Amino acid sequence: MNLRRYLPQQCVELEFNLHLEREEEEPEHRFLWRKKELILQRIVELLDASGNVRNANKLFRDLYNREKKATTALEKGFALPHVRTENVKKLTMALLICPDGVELDALDGEPSKLFWAMVAPPYDDVLYLRIYKNIAKGIHQGLMESLLSATNKNEIYQALNTNGLAALS
Repeated sequence: MNLRRYLPQQCVELEFNLHLEREEEEPEHRFLWRKKELILQRIVELLDASGNVRNANKLFRDLYNREKKATTALEKGFALPHVRTENVKKLTMALLICPDGVELDALDGEPSKLFWAMVAPPYDDVLYLRIYKNIAKGIHQGLMESLLSATNKNEIYQALNTNGLAALS
């Protein structure tokens, strides 16, 4: 199975910079959620560009509600926002790179720099879980460095090919 099938070029953004200031007297948790909302909104915009999104507003809500259950900001700068929802036609992924990093209550407390989003219809469990597992296991420091240093989308796909993620099993 070819990863490009699920991660089209229009769903990849190499440089998203989130410049957001904490408002005076704004509680830290509200500031955190404002940042998460902006990241998720951009991810939904990327996913919507694929033509596989039925309702972008509802998809945002679904991703947001999933994030409320438990953070998808994992470790070492990697976040994996994901949800199964009726608001997409088929499994689709997006890759959003934030070179400066965004503090999002990651498990290790580090800023998240690479957001690999995955959405799928609820009936697509087997494929969804297989790809989720391969991505979670396949992200390592060398791949992260290659993705973060990519200067164009071809380099993104080249890094995925080199590191064995382009052909998910």
